[in-house]
Amino acid sequence: MKHEANEVDAVIRKALSPAEAAYDNQLAEPSLFEMATEVFRGRLRWLAFLTVVVMTACLVLVVYCLVQLLRADDAVVAIRWGAGLLFGLLAVSGLKMWHWMEMNRLLISREIKRVELQVAHLSAAMKERGAKE
Repeated sequence: MKHEANEVDAVIRKALSPAEAAYDNQLAEPSLFEMATEVFRGRLRWLAFLTVVVMTACLVLVVYCLVQLLRADDAVVAIRWGAGLLFGLLAVSGLKMWHWMEMNRLLISREIKRVELQVAHLSAAMKERGAKE
């Protein structure tokens, strides 16, 4: 499947004019680090920063609950600390998933803009061709 996508990309690149190809190269897929930092540059950056703060607090909670769980002598107390540990792990996991979904949303938005640009170029080329005929 990935091989087919690369072939389609190659065909599209061959069809582009030099100016379009240069612009397409500027829109190359960002690295994982660039995608992760892009979450902190959008309209929801305040929420991204808030989730990092909450994730850090939950991570501290996880470590504290783990230490207390390992020190607990009573089974009931151990179960309570284990529940806190589980809650913290679920919270961190959920917030991490939000970050990954936000990265995915931004990537899809970028691809949609790229397709819109290609459609606009194609439309302009078709209008030019129609005007010449």
